[in-house]
Amino acid sequence: MRIRLADIPAVLPALLPLGAALLILAGCGQPDADPASPATPSADTMPPPAGTDAGGASAPAADNGHVTVAWNCDGKPVAADYDNRRQEVRLQVGPELLTLPAAVSASGARYADAAGNEFWEHQGESTLTLAGGKAQACTKAAPAGS
Repeated sequence: MRIRLADIPAVLPALLPLGAALLILAGCGQPDADPASPATPSADTMPPPAGTDAGGASAPAADNGHVTVAWNCDGKPVAADYDNRRQEVRLQVGPELLTLPAAVSASGARYADAAGNEFWEHQGESTLTLAGGKAQACTKAAPAGS
């Protein structure tokens, strides 16, 4: 099909929706990945890494993927062992050991189980709820010798 210069004003309105649709579709694609950087999962599919402090920097993880943080939850010591490979946290609360899987969170790192136990960390503070009880405010415990 040949279009003459004189025919452009008549054909142009029919081509505009097609051009607009192509521009919209071109903007919908994923950006090209940088081959030098490793693939990272979307923030929507994975909780933030455990041990993240208020500035967003991660605490150093051990070679085995674990980070342990001491917390003080309403006067009770709680040890949290974050397992980044298994996406869970193991909490030592007195004599009780709880293993909570990672759960969906809009902000921070949240771990919860079906029994109503929940540990939610955000910007250096956290909340601990045991079996649907009252939420306990937690702060990081001071390191020994400080």
